[in-house]
Amino acid sequence: VMPSTVEEVAAVVRWCYENDTPLTARGGGTGLAGGAIPVHGGVVMGFERLNRIRQFDPLLWRMHVEAGVTTGDVQRLARENGLRFPPDPGAAEMSQIGGNIACNAGGPHAFKYGVTGHWVTGIEAVVPPGEIVRVGGPIRKDVAGYDLKSLLVGSEGTLGIVTAAWLRLIPAPELELPVIGLYRDAEAGISAIERVLASGVVPAAVEYLDGVLLAYAGDAYPFGLPDGAAFMVITEADGSAAEARRVAGELREALDEEAVAVHAPEEPTDVAELWRWRAGAAFAILAQRGGAYSEDIAVPLDRLR
Repeated sequence: VMPSTVEEVAAVVRWCYENDTPLTARGGGTGLAGGAIPVHGGVVMGFERLNRIRQFDPLLWRMHVEAGVTTGDVQRLARENGLRFPPDPGAAEMSQIGGNIACNAGGPHAFKYGVTGHWVTGIEAVVPPGEIVRVGGPIRKDVAGYDLKSLLVGSEGTLGIVTAAWLRLIPAPELELPVIGLYRDAEAGISAIERVLASGVVPAAVEYLDGVLLAYAGDAYPFGLPDGAAFMVITEADGSAAEARRVAGELREALDEEAVAVHAPEEPTDVAELWRWRAGAAFAILAQRGGAYSEDIAVPLDRLR
């Protein structure tokens, strides 16, 4: 079923509740953990038609969107008005805000800016047996009563179905400068990340790509993989032009030790190409292997050797 209004969502939830029928909420279907798969059958609810921008207040740095609005649409509208919506969980043209909230999705820039839940100030949702509830709202400080908003964020549809949300925005940085280190093995790469953290600078993004991924996607890497590169660390500096360049210089210094190569693109087209490649890297494995098992796991740096 594909509802167009929150009232229609409530009607579907009410019917499923009354008829003891499983209900699976499906956003963009980009989640790698398979949360949108109707394992027990029943009803699948898609949100493509619930895609309105209900309100946009650029002077107040906020936006009210329905669950089916894509990450890319939110980011574009914010950028056109000198603002930024920092969460970037990937597949921006397909992933939907409702799904991002349900999964509390992250992304490379979560290191500095946090996961999706940090940018949600209010939620509209439908809860059993089909009731529409609204928690939080557009204001920055809303701490009266229980923090039900945070309870719904990340609940993956088990407590309710997100139908709309108030999102917090920030002014867009003047400059974004990636710094990429390439290493012969994971041990050298992890040591580089530890040096970045120990340096005291706060990069906008920190993530690594291992040798398996580079073996499948490395040929498309826009700056060319040098011989012997089997581990990649991607960082990024942002802020005012002076601040971004200062942090980028410190990142380069921290990444340079033991590196096979360090790349620091500055042209906007090169920066965009880097993140475009990163967004599609996993699809290179799928294309060449015909499939892959994916899970959302976290390993402490000191155990990743």
